[in-house]
Amino acid sequence: MSCAEMFPASYSEANYQPLLLRGETESVTVEELDSEEVLIKIKLKMELTNKGANPIFLLNKEPLFVGASIAKSTDDLASGVLLASNYAGPAVDKSPYWGNLRASLEQMSPPPDKIRVLKPNDTWFVITSIVFGVPAKTGGSISFRKQESWSVIQKLPHVWLKVVCEVWPRNIEPGANRSKLEFGHNLQRRWHRHGVLWLDDLVSEPIQIDLKGLPQKP
Repeated sequence: MSCAEMFPASYSEANYQPLLLRGETESVTVEELDSEEVLIKIKLKMELTNKGANPIFLLNKEPLFVGASIAKSTDDLASGVLLASNYAGPAVDKSPYWGNLRASLEQMSPPPDKIRVLKPNDTWFVITSIVFGVPAKTGGSISFRKQESWSVIQKLPHVWLKVVCEVWPRNIEPGANRSKLEFGHNLQRRWHRHGVLWLDDLVSEPIQIDLKGLPQKP
């Protein structure tokens, strides 16, 4: 059972998302590591907002922004025609911390010290940074990923960014299929009279990034 299935049928309409992820740019810097690689660093103020009618439960642990993509336009962003992308998910962690966390969540109602409650129209603000490593020039030798070069990107007045946010850490249920989170779904069913435990990853609405006049650090 997914998070969307925990809401009334009217919430299942196409493109409806009761938990919205939006953001705005705090700063953008460009750092030239060497003659071949440039880092684009984007600091963001992100907002997780409950636009539904029911409380949403999130693990009271700062969410991870595990992936990001930039494109020339929102249409390109939606269709996957990208200038650059990255994924920086967490490594598998088998430390006792996660077992202790699972044990602390095994309660009949959401434990207030472990769960953050977003009531309808509540927003959780999070500051995060996204980094893209791109080739300095078209045709350069850097080949760790297929990315457009900075020599092309810097000519654009702006680009569009989307980020992927993980609110239910993978290490709570390491190795589990993200659509079949047995532990999380058991908690969803147990707590559903109080609200909805959110397990699904979130994809942000497009965020415009202004590239005009950026300083470049040698």
